[in-house]
Amino acid sequence: MAFTPAQVDLLDSNREMVEVRRLFTVAFKSQTFRLVDDVIARTIGGETYQPAFGWLEAGAINRGAVLDAEPAIYRVTSLGPDTPGEFASLMIAALHDEAEWRAAKATYAVQLLLDGAAVGPAIVMHTGWIADIKPAESVAQAGLTIRVESNLARRNWTPLGEYTDRDQQARYPGDKAMQFVASLKDKVITGWLKG
Repeated sequence: MAFTPAQVDLLDSNREMVEVRRLFTVAFKSQTFRLVDDVIARTIGGETYQPAFGWLEAGAINRGAVLDAEPAIYRVTSLGPDTPGEFASLMIAALHDEAEWRAAKATYAVQLLLDGAAVGPAIVMHTGWIADIKPAESVAQAGLTIRVESNLARRNWTPLGEYTDRDQQARYPGDKAMQFVASLKDKVITGWLKG
């Protein structure tokens, strides 16, 4: 989708700062959540986005090489009193019910604003499907890390899996690395791992 003339005018104007809000849409099996990186709800493009209160973070989106399908990484942190109850419950339950989130569609977009009003449609930065949700802890906080694979990621998968010996043999005939690594399963390795 191309920028609208109004968006181009806004970006081309001699402004030192352009107001932007990040929009997240996650379609879990039982419910779709629309969240805006803000402290108030916003209606954009006919959809109401609930405030995320800063507890939803998006990592930098890597461009990757020409045919790479880079994932987006989201972090849900500080699940607390400001977190919408149903979203917090669903995120926590997701850890125990993979069917709720596996392959759920997720979209990350940005919305340009002028004096709080949306200018043009939201600009989609990444769209894909949830591939993984894992707990993430640090000294300061606990939360979840969500890996959203690009819609192009499936194109890169082999019929037998994400990476197989057959693929390695096609790239490097005679390479035994995949068989060697598999032979290490359940072995205790000593010596060189000492730090």
